[in-house]
Amino acid sequence: MQENAASSLRGRLPVVFGVAGILFGIASILSAGPLVLRSQLPPGVVPFVLWFNFCAAFVYIAVGTGLLAGKRWAWAGAVLLAGLTAIAGFGFAIAAVFGTAVLARTGAALGLRFFFWASAACFCRRPRDASF
Repeated sequence: MQENAASSLRGRLPVVFGVAGILFGIASILSAGPLVLRSQLPPGVVPFVLWFNFCAAFVYIAVGTGLLAGKRWAWAGAVLLAGLTAIAGFGFAIAAVFGTAVLARTGAALGLRFFFWASAACFCRRPRDASF
C-alpha cells in the first residue's frame, strides 16, 4: 500500500512542478517585463538580476511544459535553472556586499527560485531504464 502511495505521489510531482513552473514563468514575465522596458529603474533594482529573471521566465515556461509532458530533458532544464539561479544569487550577494543598493525581497525571491528548481530537479528525475 505504501509503495503505491509513494509511486502515485512520485508520478504527480512532475505535474505539480510543471504547472507551478509555468505559473512562475508567467508571473515573472508580468512583473519583470514592464521594468525591463523602462529607461530609469526604481532604486534597489539590480539590472543583471532583473534581466536574468526576465529571460529565465521563458525557460521556466519551457521546462514546466516539459515536466508536464514527461520529457526527459526537463530534468536537465530544472538542474540548469537551479544552477543559473544560484550564480545570479551569488552575483546579487556580491553586488550587495560591495554597496549596491538592493531590495531584500530580491534576495528572498532568488532563494525561492533556487529552492523551487533544485527541488524540481531532485524530485522529477526519471530513471533511464525502469526495468533495472
